[in-house]
Amino acid sequence: MVARGTPVPKKLKDDCIQEAIFEIKFKAELERERLIGRLSDYAEYSAFEVRRLPVGDIPQALFDSDPNLAYLPTLELVPNEQRSFVVRVGPRVVSYHKMPPYGGWAGLQPKLSKLVEVLFEKAGKLEVTRLGLRYMNVLNKRLHAIQGVSELDLKIGIAGQSVESDLNLSLIVDDPPLFVSKVLVATPRFLTNQLPDGSNVFIDVDVFSPPDRRFSDQEDVVQWLTQAHEIEKREFFHLLRRETIEALEVKSVDIHDRGQ
Repeated sequence: MVARGTPVPKKLKDDCIQEAIFEIKFKAELERERLIGRLSDYAEYSAFEVRRLPVGDIPQALFDSDPNLAYLPTLELVPNEQRSFVVRVGPRVVSYHKMPPYGGWAGLQPKLSKLVEVLFEKAGKLEVTRLGLRYMNVLNKRLHAIQGVSELDLKIGIAGQSVESDLNLSLIVDDPPLFVSKVLVATPRFLTNQLPDGSNVFIDVDVFSPPDRRFSDQEDVVQWLTQAHEIEKREFFHLLRRETIEALEVKSVDIHDRGQ
């Protein structure tokens, strides 16, 4: 296993990212429609196709009274020319969803930082109640030399017998005071969502801020995001054997980013 403090690879030959999500939940003084309108009018997003999500027809009063609805997005902003990413907006949430091709953190991080800037600019006074950075990864035999969970750096046993077949395992890792990670390892049999053909192992790493943490400064949010990405990489590579990492890693010293 990759020990804590051990450098992780900068780039893989073939990344395994199915979707990367950065989510900001917040409290703001603006009413729902005004806030969503301001974010949707941001220059980079103004030319996007705006799609109203099903929950968008729910009355404001019900959103305010039901905690299960309060942080759901109501609109989806989609680039007209492609769907490699979407931005989802709600009265108390903004999220950026990056789909394949991933392209690397060096290209994604400035876009996420800009989203933070726009939110603070358009929403006025706000309090961020939760931050989340989540990477959903799919491993297969052809690209990643992973046939199943038995080829991960993961040992699970029952009554002295190793469990190497289908499984659905989740664990929580605390990094106080600003980070909590939920790591899920599962085989396709346990998943209802559509996975690419040949998928053998699903690894979901969700890094988020603890419930008692709040953020009111833009720079604090950007700093959290940068550190969360490093934690996400650490937790992902903890699950890979050293020989697997060495086989998948791009060795060039000129590459300063990796596909995770």
